[in-house]
Amino acid sequence: MDLKRQAWWNVAVGFTTWTLIVVMPASLMPTLYGPIMDEMGWGRGQVTLFSTFKFGAGAFIAFFLGHIVDRLGLSRVMLTGMALTGASIAALFFVDSLWAYCAVAALLGASILACITSVKILISHWFSARLGFAIGLALTGAGIAGLVVPITATWLSQSIGWRATAAIMSLSIFVILIPLYLLKARETPAAFGATAEEID
Repeated sequence: MDLKRQAWWNVAVGFTTWTLIVVMPASLMPTLYGPIMDEMGWGRGQVTLFSTFKFGAGAFIAFFLGHIVDRLGLSRVMLTGMALTGASIAALFFVDSLWAYCAVAALLGASILACITSVKILISHWFSARLGFAIGLALTGAGIAGLVVPITATWLSQSIGWRATAAIMSLSIFVILIPLYLLKARETPAAFGATAEEID
């Protein structure tokens, strides 16, 4: 195996994770607030509770993530976080009450934080001297998602409604990101008898 190429595949996984897990939901929800308010009859304060519960759950789970990764392993936490993020976004299709809406937000926030932490650990396993550059490159996915998602989500919500829009957007995680991780990501170079310093 070309370990240098593998290191950059992990950066590609990080790039895609940041695009679809971190920024896609954050860019998607503000475009859906208006349609949600119209359908559900909620005020702006109620609909923006989504962000409150999402960030609150993320802050709570952050205290335990290091222990969880050590206990369960990086790949298990990463794949679980990806699947739960996709499932949380898709679950908006079935939301029919404010409590369910907030519960989806909390689950989304916790799963996103699991992925953020895991992807940084993944890249740090493979880079030493160029760790900052590798993580920075992965984070450029934020800019791409920030440009594309609002335009796409606005067009979809006007065409098929906000519920179907959330469900369709969630598919990108299951169709693109999870297969990419399974096919191309590798947890650590130690499994191949190497260290990050040697590869970098």
